[in-house]
Amino acid sequence: MGPDRRTPRRHLVPLAAAVVALVVAATACLPVYSGNPAGRRVAVIGDSITVDSFATLHRALDPTYQVAVNAGNNLTIGERFPTVADYFALPNPPEILVVALGTNDANNAGYGSRVFTDPAYLDQTLYDSSLGIWRMLSVAKGARCIVLVDVSTHTDRAGLNHWARAWNGTFLPGFAGAYPQVRYASWDQAVGSFGTGITRDTIHPNDWGKVVFAVVVANAIATCP
Repeated sequence: MGPDRRTPRRHLVPLAAAVVALVVAATACLPVYSGNPAGRRVAVIGDSITVDSFATLHRALDPTYQVAVNAGNNLTIGERFPTVADYFALPNPPEILVVALGTNDANNAGYGSRVFTDPAYLDQTLYDSSLGIWRMLSVAKGARCIVLVDVSTHTDRAGLNHWARAWNGTFLPGFAGAYPQVRYASWDQAVGSFGTGITRDTIHPNDWGKVVFAVVVANAIATCP
């Protein structure tokens, strides 16, 4: 027989402690919940549009829910997956997850003319972003409700708009088929209704747009069971 390669018992407790420490370290930087301590836990994961709307989201949601808004500039769907995974590794994971992402995916894919001239490229970029959403839905499958915010097709960037139309119309509707707890919030419809006057650069919300964005998200959450 070869040497015994089993982990000595005296190392099991330190190993377990190290695993716990890693989990704590990974989740320590997540924003804590604020708002109504009796409300359901809501985590909003977003990009710069959510950064701009941070205060209005809290004003709209805090009276009813426990809310954590986690947002950063220039982030894509794939880049935000680890944050979603960290939230659902917590002992008190979100009961409602809001994913307000996709604008940077659309902007990156839509830069230049290839998104118009190369259907395979368009399909691949859409598929890559959808894979990020599927991964999020998989780790968040225990949530009572998952709200997906769509992407505005009313910007001054033709490639972004082209990608976003395919995303909103073809890919987003498919997620609810596998996860019935999925709901949608249409920022695209809001910008279409109010006009780009609710934005400061046709993409990011101005002061009025920040209120509209928060209401769009709050109305979608209100449909959750």
